[in-house]
Amino acid sequence: MRTRGAMLVAPVVQIDLVVQEEKVTSIAQPRVEPRIIPLVIPVDRPVVVEPIKEDKLLSEFRKNSPQRFYGGFDLEKNDEWILNHEKIHMLLNTPENLNVSLSTHYLESNALMW
Repeated sequence: MRTRGAMLVAPVVQIDLVVQEEKVTSIAQPRVEPRIIPLVIPVDRPVVVEPIKEDKLLSEFRKNSPQRFYGGFDLEKNDEWILNHEKIHMLLNTPENLNVSLSTHYLESNALMW
């Protein structure tokens, strides 16, 4: 029979004491963080590309014996000169922005007025 105001208390079990003891000891011990090892990824050295120099390209262009252009109204000669220079530019893989500046070195007399 229960009396009024009496508290019901659960019996203390050995397992409860062990759990409580583990909690207390875990709080008392300093926490050890897991050691993080940084991941090192090998990186290849960057490839250094030298800028294309116009003088070097001009010397390579000259080695291919480009035709000189003197001007005139002969359409066949004009087309032949253009095709000759375009072929050399393709062979040397010349950037488009340098095609005209390299070819103008081979304009002579009346063609310089152009």
